[in-house]
Amino acid sequence: EKLLSIYDRGPFQVNYEATLDMSGLGQPLAGTLTGHLTQADRTHSRMQLSFDMPGSPEMPGGGMAFTMLTVTDGTTTWTEMDNPTAGGKQVTRIALAELEKSGQSMAGMSPTSIDPVAQLETLTRTMDFEVVERAGGEVTLRGAITEESRAKLGMLAVPGVDGFIFVLDEQTGFPTQVRAEGEPPFISMTFRDLEFVDAAKLPAGLFEYTPPEGLPVMDLGAMLRSQRPAQEAQ
Repeated sequence: EKLLSIYDRGPFQVNYEATLDMSGLGQPLAGTLTGHLTQADRTHSRMQLSFDMPGSPEMPGGGMAFTMLTVTDGTTTWTEMDNPTAGGKQVTRIALAELEKSGQSMAGMSPTSIDPVAQLETLTRTMDFEVVERAGGEVTLRGAITEESRAKLGMLAVPGVDGFIFVLDEQTGFPTQVRAEGEPPFISMTFRDLEFVDAAKLPAGLFEYTPPEGLPVMDLGAMLRSQRPAQEAQ
């Protein structure tokens, strides 16, 4: 309840780090991600992140590194990704209405959704969480994945993930750690430096985005609409 009411306290910003390890899923892939999120409400946010996945003995020369900027301006989510190994800079956009529809077809979780509150809402609607520990101003919750919830979670419940652990700040309800259970954990995230900010002090244009001149923009909504008839027919 504290987390779901976080927007009542005004805009916030937070730094985060994550490690991704797919070795437990049979893939020799591992990397690290760092980023910063400023969120004013459910439809206005700005996220910057960088991802680094070095090569491995199993995949020599297979390393990858990219940066990404995602801006949600109230009606549309824009994503600008700069990946030198995959053609350089690319821009996509999707209307929030289309994003909501795609999220409903993927257990409420769209790959481009970055609202941490919405993500936790999805998990809590699907799984039952129990209190594991309450100490040091933090509360640790665990949600186990059942066969029934696995089907509903879709891409969140990849093979090898048995459940999710949330460590929440007792005062704000905001997560300080989120990790998927498994050996090793598929993903482990840490949130730090949560700060509530005065909306009047946010930089002008923070939640606005204009694509670089001359760079084509891919409309993800159009792609989803073209795929929907085939999915409905199935």
